[in-house]
Amino acid sequence: MTSQQKYMSKNPWMNHFFHARHRCERMTSPAWSLYGGRGIKVCKEWENFQNFLKDMGKDYKDNLFIDRIDNNGNYELGNCRWVTKKQQANNRRTSRFLVYQGVKKTVA
Repeated sequence: MTSQQKYMSKNPWMNHFFHARHRCERMTSPAWSLYGGRGIKVCKEWENFQNFLKDMGKDYKDNLFIDRIDNNGNYELGNCRWVTKKQQANNRRTSRFLVYQGVKKTVA
């Protein structure tokens, strides 16, 4: 690990960056079958942490998690956002939705 990597590992975004890449790129990840195994990738630009930070860093706040808007889409600028744990739980592939009076909500 380089000194810059050691410094960046203290960055709050690094954990999100690392885990997204790990589950998409490493077959040894317990979540690989749900991500990389389904063809989900991290965009080429985000292979460099500085590019990820430039794109996603400005909207981050503590206790937020990276979320893909389209669960079948890749980790990339137009498909990622920071959300709460509850928002993330409502944006799963297994979520079932109801629309009532024009408002879409999960069944849960």
